[in-house]
Amino acid sequence: MNTDGIKTMLGFAARAGKLISGETGSRIAVTKKKAKLMIMAEDAAATTQHEFMQLAERYQTPILKILTRQELGNAIGKSPRAIVVVVDPGFAIQINKRAAE
Repeated sequence: MNTDGIKTMLGFAARAGKLISGETGSRIAVTKKKAKLMIMAEDAAATTQHEFMQLAERYQTPILKILTRQELGNAIGKSPRAIVVVVDPGFAIQINKRAAE
């Protein structure tokens, strides 16, 4: 897994306005079917993990469980984040490619 490449793509997506971070915004994006890819921090709280795994399954949103909360936040230039959602299919494809490396 190319975590540096994933962090770079997350930063690009954030700067392009194609990424939503935080639990509330991510939940809304998923339920409105705007989410193309959900990224969950490995160290997210158990209740957060459970809730968003169910949400991803219900709305058939692909999910990656990678990075830590700190790394996820740093990648997008914000404070630590447990959940981010990519709303652009191009960025989602690129992040998935780097996750498969």
